[in-house]
Amino acid sequence: MRCLVMIACIVSEAIVAVFAMVQIFKSGIKLCYYPFYKATEKVFELPEYASEFVPQGLAYCEEEDVYFISGYIYKINESKIYVVKPDGSYRCVTVMKDDVNPLRSHSGGICENGDYVYMAGGNGKCYVFNKKDLLDEMNQTVCVAGDFKTGNTSSFCYADDGHLYIGEYYYRFKYVTRYDHHLTTPAGDSNNAVMIVFDFDEDEKNGVNRIPKMALSITSRIQGMCMTDDEQLVLSASSIFQGSQLYYYNYKEVLEGEKESLNVRGAEIPLYYVDSKSLIREKEILPKAEEITFQDGKIYMLFESACSRFQYGTLLDGQYVYSMPHEK
Repeated sequence: MRCLVMIACIVSEAIVAVFAMVQIFKSGIKLCYYPFYKATEKVFELPEYASEFVPQGLAYCEEEDVYFISGYIYKINESKIYVVKPDGSYRCVTVMKDDVNPLRSHSGGICENGDYVYMAGGNGKCYVFNKKDLLDEMNQTVCVAGDFKTGNTSSFCYADDGHLYIGEYYYRFKYVTRYDHHLTTPAGDSNNAVMIVFDFDEDEKNGVNRIPKMALSITSRIQGMCMTDDEQLVLSASSIFQGSQLYYYNYKEVLEGEKESLNVRGAEIPLYYVDSKSLIREKEILPKAEEITFQDGKIYMLFESACSRFQYGTLLDGQYVYSMPHEK
């Protein structure tokens, strides 16, 4: 009996020691991101963050005071949208291709405008939903109301000032983009991705003019974007080995700079360069950053590092949506 007690004590002490080492390790890692934690606030915990759901997109719906978080179920690519209230309560909605079949797509970013919600499909398409269907608390599913080809791989999207921005993610050999999207900018940068900009038009099907207005050449590793109230274009960059950053650009300077043209699905449109010439600053943020949005003078951001596909994000409290005041 005495021997069993001694063994139990040794095991208990070992467990305590391991727990202490984990906490020390966690504290050490978090110390590396001290500037980030100091500058941000936790808004709410991601719903079901330890599940197979991989969060990708983030948007705020002001009229209902809710957030939309889009993404997919790992391995089966089944699209989901979470409707989240500021207190963290939520409703999970399965995206349906039709009345019977769920949409299977590496679903990316999400945004809303007027009567519609838009979701980047990760497959060269933008999917459109009726906002009232998504907001109806009785609905556990939402059916695609329409879709259109974007002219790029369609990884993230953002709505601002009458425009729909749809961008793509490029990273080395795994996530590739069209060859004619690989451009050398006037500043000498190598940009390998393009954002396509469309006009919202309530008279058009699904509220958007399918003929693109212009294109923006952007750098690699971009997962999301937002526009601030002082005309700064902010890009969220993320990759395994280079971490995550926010890049701030002078958008007015971008549009006043050198431009060329790009053929997008048969239409010749103006092409502008987002490069180091218009870069204002960059900030290091937590790993595996995804889409961002701008609201009430703050940049909101989410991360995919805490989902079951990666898991390590919980060491850094990556299971939260964070807000950060915008520096003008």
